[in-house]
Amino acid sequence: MKPKKIIICITFVVFLLSLPICLYSQENDNKEKDSIGKQKYLYHSKGDMSFSINLGVFFPLFMLDLSDGSTSAVNTKTGGHFSAGWDIYLTPRIRVGAQVSPCFAYTPNYVYYIVPVLARGIYEIQPIKKISIPLYFGAGIAFTSYQDFYKVDFMLKPGFGVYYNWDIQWSFGIDVNYWWLIEFDKDRSNNRAASFLEVSASVFYHF
Repeated sequence: MKPKKIIICITFVVFLLSLPICLYSQENDNKEKDSIGKQKYLYHSKGDMSFSINLGVFFPLFMLDLSDGSTSAVNTKTGGHFSAGWDIYLTPRIRVGAQVSPCFAYTPNYVYYIVPVLARGIYEIQPIKKISIPLYFGAGIAFTSYQDFYKVDFMLKPGFGVYYNWDIQWSFGIDVNYWWLIEFDKDRSNNRAASFLEVSASVFYHF
């Protein structure tokens, strides 16, 4: 990917992450009312931070040809995934941050490595006191390597999680994320997007 395209991708990421700030800038109290007027306690407040670790697997789904909409198989097997992320709360329910997610998968002839570096926004739903459901949207670039070939692609990563809040600091749960790895080429007929499904066990530490 050329430097010009990388700049466009980064600008797009910043724009996406600014949307939650504009839409929810008024949501900055640790208490809010539900539909019947009862006060609900929220675990975190503006300025709190969190660190997360994820470990799991990701499954190849399909390759989408962006020129004609046709699909084909992704030439990789199920792979391993690890990620580390840092976020800061803008409101009790909204946080933004960054995530690095190195992973690998085997193909018939070589090992395929992907290292996404993403900015992400998170909106957290708390249906009951001990359960949280974060909704993720990440965007950024992915460094890919196989054999002696290296490249940089654009990546989108929406997803969600289900967490049990052990206390105000520790949360344990499962994340499910959908990867779009978008490959651009000078010849537009070669533009395509590979999709993967990630499932991982996760730990959040809030501070």
